[in-house]
Amino acid sequence: MEHIQSSIEKILSRPDVAESVRAIQQRVLSHPGVVMFLRTHPEIDQRMIERGMLKLNEYAEQMDGNRLIESKAVIEGYQPILHVEKGQIVVSYEKSQALKDREDERALEKKFKSLFLPDEVRDANFSDFDLSTTDRKLALRAASQFLNHLRSKETVKGLYLHGSFGVGKTYLLAAIGNALKKERIATILVHAPGFVAEAKRRIRSDSFDTFLE
Repeated sequence: MEHIQSSIEKILSRPDVAESVRAIQQRVLSHPGVVMFLRTHPEIDQRMIERGMLKLNEYAEQMDGNRLIESKAVIEGYQPILHVEKGQIVVSYEKSQALKDREDERALEKKFKSLFLPDEVRDANFSDFDLSTTDRKLALRAASQFLNHLRSKETVKGLYLHGSFGVGKTYLLAAIGNALKKERIATILVHAPGFVAEAKRRIRSDSFDTFLE
């Protein structure tokens, strides 16, 4: 039986195959990430490049500049990193920026927990707060001052908002919660009417203790 290596060499020596291989190598070696890697590792010689061509290609196939091509990722959410170890070109994997951003967003979401909060105010923010009255402007100013003290790590008294039904208290509190979330300060916002209604229901079903906990 003919040796496998000999068979491979024969295939690679065919003009059409050799041309395709050269085209692939040229594409890999002109990839910006590969070019930068080779520049920062002057110890890499031609022999190391030839032996590491598969690793270089593995990197180049998945990367568009410094950005991972998600659809071509070998490991979803992880991007290849080129290294030199013991005289060999190797590839390792680390979380892509997109994955880090998604994880950071999920971690931020956990910082603001809301109980019985109406859906229409869950994503509240200051820019959408109605400033049609003087009282609303004063409330927004107080909320901003409250946040600025927290951002500065200063001791701050609690903020108490009061007013009749529908003036925007819950919306402003939710906006504060979302702002604190971005500062990585954990917040729980409990909407009292929903809490009371659920408490009544739980008392009737003998599950109030679990609910309250």
